[in-house]
Amino acid sequence: MPLQNTQVEEALSSNDEVIKGVLSHILNLNIHQESNDKTIISSLNKLISTSKTRLQGLEILHLIIHHCTPSVITENALHWLSHCIVKHPGDDLAEAKLVTIGLIVKYATTDQDFTKKFITDHISKVLDMCISAKSNPYEIAAALETLTICMKNYPVWFTQHKGRIEKYLETFLDCTDKDMLVKAAQCCHYLQQVGNAGIDGITHRMNFSTTFTKLCVTAHKLLDDFFENESEMEHYNIPVEEHFEYLELHLDSQKVLQVTANRITNCLQFLKTMLLEGYPVAKEIKPLELLNLVKRGCAIHKCASANRENSLDDYIFSVLLTNIQVKLLQLLRIFIFWGQSNLFPYSFMVTKVLVDAFNRNQSCNCFKQNQ
Repeated sequence: MPLQNTQVEEALSSNDEVIKGVLSHILNLNIHQESNDKTIISSLNKLISTSKTRLQGLEILHLIIHHCTPSVITENALHWLSHCIVKHPGDDLAEAKLVTIGLIVKYATTDQDFTKKFITDHISKVLDMCISAKSNPYEIAAALETLTICMKNYPVWFTQHKGRIEKYLETFLDCTDKDMLVKAAQCCHYLQQVGNAGIDGITHRMNFSTTFTKLCVTAHKLLDDFFENESEMEHYNIPVEEHFEYLELHLDSQKVLQVTANRITNCLQFLKTMLLEGYPVAKEIKPLELLNLVKRGCAIHKCASANRENSLDDYIFSVLLTNIQVKLLQLLRIFIFWGQSNLFPYSFMVTKVLVDAFNRNQSCNCFKQNQ
């Protein structure tokens, strides 16, 4: 049965959350019917074109775009995009606009006319919007997701902007939002895939190995700071390679410990994502780079025991160190699954780290309290 304009407009204009929940199902069931799709899209476009209802229109578009037919997307993608990039620059809908841009790119990228227009007129503005998003965590998360979608779909265009994006992603070493950190790590992973892969994927392989090394070196540099007042029993051959930049801290000792530990675990999240996420070519890793990092991070044990007097700094260091070590062991488990038989030459080293951790767990409550 054909939907009437008045029916659709009345339903779309409702602020009732229950109606909104049902509305997306009704629209998605009807959007495929030619007699209804024009009515729905016409009413939706009215909402998006009106300042008072623009946010509502964009949110509804988020719910139905994945059910829109290719012809509907072809006819409307650039119109929707203009409301997010060209028109209304002064409004406060940055998050909704970023989400919309990402979804439009995701579903319209097969349209050659859209792709040509998007790359010629819009993509540089989208990049600026993404890396300048700072007003709230939701906007930043939307920016990271949209940037990732754009890099996945237009990898060649982003080649010349790789350094700029990497500088932006460096700032997430200080991120304290777990969900946002995961998005930043995924964005970094796709950044290694921009540009042409090269013969036999050589460029992508080098991008991956270079960034993996850079993260390991950065984590070692941070461990230098974290273990500044500790005696390390072994010298580790840290690669003399470039590391990610981070701000020098001018804070009290306790805050420095907390920020440094957070930076270390954030590096580990980036490494974890690189191991877990798929990659178009073989991932080339020097096993000792990661294994030495795990070994070093797990070598020191400083339990804040109730049997001796401890300062507040001792307690803080102990808790932070244990959290780092748990994250390192989790990363090691992923690395073992990933490397499998390729790690046989390092079996003794891996076994030693695991046995030491097991023995510590039998005699100390540090790991147990962290679970």
